[in-house]
Amino acid sequence: MKSYALKATCIARNLGIYILYDADALDLISQTEQSIQGYHSSVITPNINEFNKLIDRFAINVPDDKKAISLSKALGGVTVLQKGAQDIIAVDTTTDNNPDDQPTVELIKLDIPGGLKRCGGQGDVLSGLVGTMLAWGKCYQDGIFGYPSFSFFHSSQSTYQKIGITLSPHHVSLSLPPLEEASSPVPPAVVLSTNREGASSLRISFPK
Repeated sequence: MKSYALKATCIARNLGIYILYDADALDLISQTEQSIQGYHSSVITPNINEFNKLIDRFAINVPDDKKAISLSKALGGVTVLQKGAQDIIAVDTTTDNNPDDQPTVELIKLDIPGGLKRCGGQGDVLSGLVGTMLAWGKCYQDGIFGYPSFSFFHSSQSTYQKIGITLSPHHVSLSLPPLEEASSPVPPAVVLSTNREGASSLRISFPK
């Protein structure tokens, strides 16, 4: 199985496809670092035991709050989603030997409380959600959808303004733009803003 996993990884890298490593796939990193090293389109989702194993593997000796970002750098810029009492997302694409002209260094600590019980299968759901978002990102990069990905939301909004509470999926489908129009290469402008009270809002502006 290991040889097949390595072949799949090699094919994905050659095609520029995002790769998510979870569970036993993380052992593959510990054994064959080259399979992931320097590939920025990779995400790892270790739990506390898997994370500590990787920390030991790469001999990382820094304070706990810097371990995730240090692991990302050690792997050459891989995104680390560290699962725990407080989930951490970290990425550092700088390297000591060949620093990037515009490196990415980000650390996000999630302060949203989760359930008090961690049960088997939660990590599978998380990796599935992350994998889905990575697939969407790849589609956007390849121009498969940009503006089209928001067409349904735009149609739903405009149709509701016309029809109101009697809105149904049938009404929305009738208001969807033709495929050639929806495939416009011009993407929407997405703006995340925060008002004075600290409330955040997401606004999507569609090309006219």
